[in-house]
Amino acid sequence: QEEWRVGRDLAGAAVLDHGCGGGRDGIGCLRAGAAVTFCDASARLRAGVRRVCADHGASAEFLGDEDPLGQDRFDLVITTDVLEHLLDPVGTLRQLVAATRVGGCVSQRAFFGTHDLAPYHLLANVQLHDKWEGLSREAGLEPLRMEGDSAYQGLWRRVR
Repeated sequence: QEEWRVGRDLAGAAVLDHGCGGGRDGIGCLRAGAAVTFCDASARLRAGVRRVCADHGASAEFLGDEDPLGQDRFDLVITTDVLEHLLDPVGTLRQLVAATRVGGCVSQRAFFGTHDLAPYHLLANVQLHDKWEGLSREAGLEPLRMEGDSAYQGLWRRVR
């Protein structure tokens, strides 16, 4: 998937599409030859992605948000526009990092602020806006490529 952006081939990589929604990121990884696990709280959305995969003859694993992710399992974890909606985004980040192999990558995009176009972001998470880079580092990640000056949009590598 193009957004991995570190020049690594996804063929054979184990990828987690966390909060997959319609599966756009994970389906792109499947097309590139990755073994993809789709995870979403919505059974309806998971069923839709499952149908798309079946229609294209692709096999994948599907998890609900309560299913265990495992340890040191994924080469790439993608979480796009999910963490800012969660009751415990820091705990979820730690779980995602634990599920990533050391040396693997976490592609995260989360906007912890509020504005007129995002009134559905949890107000309690606004406090994380200026802390997210430090929290990501504390969880065992180091930045590889950031989008603009944002700590919540970019590619991170698990270092421990």
